[in-house]
Amino acid sequence: QEIVFIGRKDSQIKHMGHRIELGDIETTVLGMEQIDCACVFYNKIKEEIVLLYSSSEPLEMRTIRKELANFLPKYMIPEMIHYLDDIPLNANGKVDRVKLQAEYVR
Repeated sequence: QEIVFIGRKDSQIKHMGHRIELGDIETTVLGMEQIDCACVFYNKIKEEIVLLYSSSEPLEMRTIRKELANFLPKYMIPEMIHYLDDIPLNANGKVDRVKLQAEYVR
């Protein structure tokens, strides 16, 4: 019997020489009062961390980055930040990461 390991099942990435848990970034983002829902993923093509979030109104990218810099090292701050009116959910009521990555990874 042969087992083929294709990739990580968890959300750990290696970025700028550091191992990063994307969930740690997401938890920090969700700790911001203004943000209702968030999804963080890694764009392997552009080698950048992407944050998608929803809130009652769009926030300036620099405001989010400045707030995150109080809690995260620079290499964990998302390079791309996108506001969405609603974060799509899958049938289980969880963030539909597959749909979001398909739309935002280019």
